[in-house]
Amino acid sequence: MISMIINVARRSSTQDVPHLSFEALFNKTDESGCTVLELAVKGNHVNVVELLLEEDPAYQHGPGSKSESLLPLIDRAMDKEYIDIVKILSKPYEAGGHKGAVALILAIKRRDKVSVLHLLGENKHLASFVDHQGWTPLHHAAYYEFDSILDVIITALKDVGYQFVYEDMITPFHLAAEGGYTSTVIRLMQMWPVSSSEYTAVNKSGQNILHLAATKNKKEMIQGILKYCPEQYKEKILNEQDDNGDTPVHILVSRGCYIPEVINHKGINTRVKNNQNWNSHDMLYLEDEIIADQVQIKLILDYVQTDWKMDIWESLVLPSKRQRKDMMFNKATTLFINERDARMKADLERYRNTRAVAHWFTDAIAGDANARAALDMEAERLNEDGETILHVESKRGDTERVRFIVTEFSNKDLLVKQDKLKQTALHLAAHHGHTQVVEVLIDAARRHLPSSSARDDTHNPFSAFKAFIRLATSPKQNTALHVAVLNGNVAIVKLLVEADPSDRHIQNYEGKTPIYIAAEKGYMGIIKEICTTCTAQCLEGPGGGASALHALIKNMQATEEWKDAVGMIIDAFKHWTSEEDALFNSTDEFGNTVLQLAVERNNVGVVKLLLEEDPAYQNCRGSKKHGLMRLIYKAIDNEYSTDIVKLLSETYEAGINPDHKGVLTLILAIKRRDKDSVLGLLKGRKHLVTFSEAEGWTPLHYAAYHEFVSILGPLIEAQKDVGYQFVYRDMVSTPFHVAVEHGYTSTVIQLVKLWPSTSSAYTAVNKDSQNILHLAAAKNNKNMVQGILKHCPQKYKDQLLQQQDVNGDTPLHLLISNGCFVPELIEHKGLNTMVKNKKSWTPRDMLYSKDDIIAEQVKIKIALDDVQSNSSRKFWRKSMKKDTDILESSVLPSKREKKDFIFDKYTKILIDEKNAQMKKDEKRSGKVQKEDQHPDSS
Repeated sequence: MISMIINVARRSSTQDVPHLSFEALFNKTDESGCTVLELAVKGNHVNVVELLLEEDPAYQHGPGSKSESLLPLIDRAMDKEYIDIVKILSKPYEAGGHKGAVALILAIKRRDKVSVLHLLGENKHLASFVDHQGWTPLHHAAYYEFDSILDVIITALKDVGYQFVYEDMITPFHLAAEGGYTSTVIRLMQMWPVSSSEYTAVNKSGQNILHLAATKNKKEMIQGILKYCPEQYKEKILNEQDDNGDTPVHILVSRGCYIPEVINHKGINTRVKNNQNWNSHDMLYLEDEIIADQVQIKLILDYVQTDWKMDIWESLVLPSKRQRKDMMFNKATTLFINERDARMKADLERYRNTRAVAHWFTDAIAGDANARAALDMEAERLNEDGETILHVESKRGDTERVRFIVTEFSNKDLLVKQDKLKQTALHLAAHHGHTQVVEVLIDAARRHLPSSSARDDTHNPFSAFKAFIRLATSPKQNTALHVAVLNGNVAIVKLLVEADPSDRHIQNYEGKTPIYIAAEKGYMGIIKEICTTCTAQCLEGPGGGASALHALIKNMQATEEWKDAVGMIIDAFKHWTSEEDALFNSTDEFGNTVLQLAVERNNVGVVKLLLEEDPAYQNCRGSKKHGLMRLIYKAIDNEYSTDIVKLLSETYEAGINPDHKGVLTLILAIKRRDKDSVLGLLKGRKHLVTFSEAEGWTPLHYAAYHEFVSILGPLIEAQKDVGYQFVYRDMVSTPFHVAVEHGYTSTVIQLVKLWPSTSSAYTAVNKDSQNILHLAAAKNNKNMVQGILKHCPQKYKDQLLQQQDVNGDTPLHLLISNGCFVPELIEHKGLNTMVKNKKSWTPRDMLYSKDDIIAEQVKIKIALDDVQSNSSRKFWRKSMKKDTDILESSVLPSKREKKDFIFDKYTKILIDEKNAQMKKDEKRSGKVQKEDQHPDSS
């Protein structure tokens, strides 16, 4: 249709301006401002996009005038992950001289480091490509927090002479800071050329990276910026005023974010006033309550400002407000100082226990040789918890001391020393949330730990560095990563997974991996870090059944963030393994798949996502349709969202033969026991009854399952009318099996009556090689057994009676074992009572399978004895041969003798009761006869 419209437009073009109306077709926009190409991209119509690009004159004969307009469309297609459309749009765009640029941006978005390295290796100039937003590949890497390629891109930019100048546009620094990506900001600061002044660049609100970090209360980011920013730029970024006149210090003070490196910096100007005429000190009074660490900030600011007298009368802070809050500050300051002094005393006592003194560190770090020698002597001494000074300082979070220890005493292997709980300093730093200490320990381990021949569980050699990262505590078997996840610390998780991305992560004593714990607790940031960084991962949970995806869905909330986390785990799993089906097929301890859990949580978005991602439902494969029907039933019964029912129903019918369209309506009508609807559907569409699921279920199976006896006839007649063969694959349950397994006697009998005698389905067996008579016998259902024997065609009866299941049992074995007395069965001429099961027990031997007499076993024994007393078979003759056969039986003689004694006792009782009843009947019969002869005697 679209092609026809284009051809009509081409033919209708005027001769004077031959291309005017034709080009207008492609350039015209709708009420929302979208061209036809934009609409096609938005709708993910791959063929239409391809057609429009081929026909639009702007893209023919080399790069067209509109090639730059394709980039926003490519960007949109990337965000929606319309990969085929990205590839199609990239061809005309890259024809304009951007060859490889789109592939590079897409590789960055996918966090595909191998592809990034390959593309930049072929053409380093790609690193300087600028898109429609003014973004370079470095911007995209910062935006997607792809730290491991930052140095690659920056090196490529340096190699091609890039000037690192961003005029009137946002910098990669801003993107990373706005995203709250501390490690990305720090890495950029470390790699950035000193010659570039972009450290101090501001965004459209006049904010530099320090403003942004302060706005987000990112202490570690601010400390990293100050640490790695060249000295010549520090004063400017500290005192830069944004559009509101605020410096980063204004923001930090108002938020109570205490960073000594900022407040104590020599170049800081705390007198600068913002647009409200407030200086940094005034920001303490912005809110009525004391916020976060404002007490500590005030102490420092008061000390810094002793060299100039602040005129509080010039301040715009109301005197009453200042006075009220100063009273709060004084009270809180006294409390803070007392607590600090108490901590210092406790610290000194603890150091005495380790025979170290606090001031040794100060002197040693300052270069005092004696203090260093003293620490050197104490470095490996253990306190009562088995801790070295590295354990103690890592636990306290003193980054400077930790850095000093791992640098100066690297020869003492303090990094790998374990305390009494098998914890390294890394475990303790992770537990107490000291991110910078964790970073220092990881860097030290990377520099100082030697190569090792240690081997992991898969017998692959790995380094001592990886062994350090992966070490588990005792007895909980938690790695440092487990500890960080349990505490919900995203920054530390990021450091650990980036340090060892190839680790699959072990399960702890509860059987939980780090990603399982994150999923269970709903830590979205941690899930993202693990999924985007790790190259291999174990998703199994406790018991090897439930996966991390199960844990996430079980605890999920109905928000877009949770749905995105589900998508991240699925996408990551595809990269981690080729067995995609495993994630969707695994079940928890209750037998639930992730789809079943999503349906139970009534989460439409996740149900939709799982149906789209599960390979079993793609390309109309539908290999799990029977499972979908159960979910549709559950969704209807529990009144879940109609959208869920619709999604499941559409997936169920996808790829069905046209003759079977509407079969779901038929099955649901059977479920509702709506006879009129069933008959109405069958009137014009009899072929619906031939529909068969992957498991072999037809509408007739569902009718049997729902005990809908009144429609069995119409369904079977419809099957006959369309030539259905009533043939079932081996080990596939027939409608007979379904009805028998549920104990529906009337349904079974009606099926046996209506079933065509030409079909051998009467004798079909299930996965346990049991026919319907086995199942009826196992359920002790006498009426059902009698009904089957009465109505089953004669030619199938012998096979039904003689078939042996996986245990070698015939139906007679099961009936006798259960004490179900069916005279018609025992007296049947085709019965073979000599058949032995896999235990070498005959049906008669089954009388002895239990010590006690079960149900009607006495009657069964009497009947068997009667049958066998008239038999010509030697086994049952009362002769010497009989004794020999009994001795050959697998039933222990003592057990047979013991139970025969019980049988004899109850047989006598039964016979006596029978004789007494016969005498009563005869007496009553005689009395009635006498009364009939003398009717007037009364």
